[in-house]
Amino acid sequence: MASNTPRLGLYKKDPVADRNDTFNIQTMLNDNWDRIDQGVVLETEKGVPNGVATLGPDGKVPTAQLPSASTSAAGIVQLNDTVSSTSTTQAATANAVKQVNDALAAHSADTTNPHPIYAKKQQEAWIAPTLLNGWGHVGFGTSTAGYMKDNFNFVHLKGSLWAGITSDNTILFTLPVGYRPLEDLTFPVFNASSSYANITIGTVRVKANGDVIIIKVPYNGLLFLDGITFRAEQ
Repeated sequence: MASNTPRLGLYKKDPVADRNDTFNIQTMLNDNWDRIDQGVVLETEKGVPNGVATLGPDGKVPTAQLPSASTSAAGIVQLNDTVSSTSTTQAATANAVKQVNDALAAHSADTTNPHPIYAKKQQEAWIAPTLLNGWGHVGFGTSTAGYMKDNFNFVHLKGSLWAGITSDNTILFTLPVGYRPLEDLTFPVFNASSSYANITIGTVRVKANGDVIIIKVPYNGLLFLDGITFRAEQ
């Protein structure tokens, strides 16, 4: 009984079962030659464009037979471990990318570098301090007591307070570490009686230990901290 070879599909007869069949030149000869011709790779077709790739001694396709990558086409690419290359046909290694990332992080953290530093659009939220010695929020639409540190490392105070002890060196609240000046700083503040019948300029001192105290604040009707700003140095 006739059959076909598994690889090229060549037609063949069984010497016993088909011994009496008439020899058919087309199916048993010409068709087989055509299949062989289609399956053969010529030497001139090996390793050339539109041909067939060959294998090197290592069992791999040689680099010369593979297409190179570019900004517009896929292909093989050579790795480059430098951080100064301008090549558009080579790819940076993970090590090169890490070197650039580390240098950028160090540069960003260096506040003494000569390049301008711009504040982030999103600043730190106001933090409400624990008020001491009877001082509390005025309310009535005025600002509540708070402090925050911006991206330039400056601390800002705000708030309208009243009803506390007015003795010199009375502590309003204490700033935590990281929000304190290197030395004691003194600021003028607006101070008034509750009815605004008496208005004066008092003094608030921000101490190096974080205490925010009052000096020469005669009235506990209104005490405004808005506008106090200083650099955080410890």
